[in-house]
Parts: sequence; C-alpha cells; structure tokens
Amino acid sequence: MEGYDHIVPYLDDFPFKERMEMLYLLTEQPKTPGEEWALKVAMHAVAAAGRCMAKRESDRRTDHKRRVLVGARVPRALAEKCRAAAEAEGLSLYAWVMRTLEQAFEK
Repeated sequence: MEGYDHIVPYLDDFPFKERMEMLYLLTEQPKTPGEEWALKVAMHAVAAAGRCMAKRESDRRTDHKRRVLVGARVPRALAEKCRAAAEAEGLSLYAWVMRTLEQAFEK
C-alpha cells in the first residue's frame, strides 16, 4: 500500500466493514486525477476520524483520573452572552470558559 502507509494505523479503529472498504479503495488501480484527489481528501478524513476515535477511547479510559465536571446550569441569556463573547474572540465556548475560570484565579 505504498503511499498510504501513514493512514493504515488509523484504519485499525474503524469497524471491519469500513476498514475493508477503505483498503479496497486505496489499493484499487488505476486512478484518474479526480479519483486521486478524492482519495487524498478521504485519507485526511480517515486520519482525522482515526485520531478522534483514538482520543475518545483514551479519554474514556483516563478522563476520570484527570478531570472533573464543574459545570453549572446557567440562565439562557447568560449562556448566549458567553457564547457571543467566545465567538467574538474566535474561541469555542469551552475554551472561553476555561480561560475565564483560569483568569479568575490569577487575580
């Protein structure tokens, strides 16, 4: 599978059927330029999905040792203000809340 070796480890996390289909697509020859481009896009998607699945599995095993939920249910209006502030700074709501909490202890 020359040229595709870098994504093969990510395929291990996929269900058997999907893994076999992707391996078939990667090894089928010949490919048109459009198919080559589509496969490159698919390979990036496979790698990203594989990383996501590996992280999810790692978090499932270790998250309870590293983190604890301290979330609060807040009024909808406050949540929308927080979300708008996060978007204005180009941050996810999670990143914005984490930064805000950390800043509260720096004072």
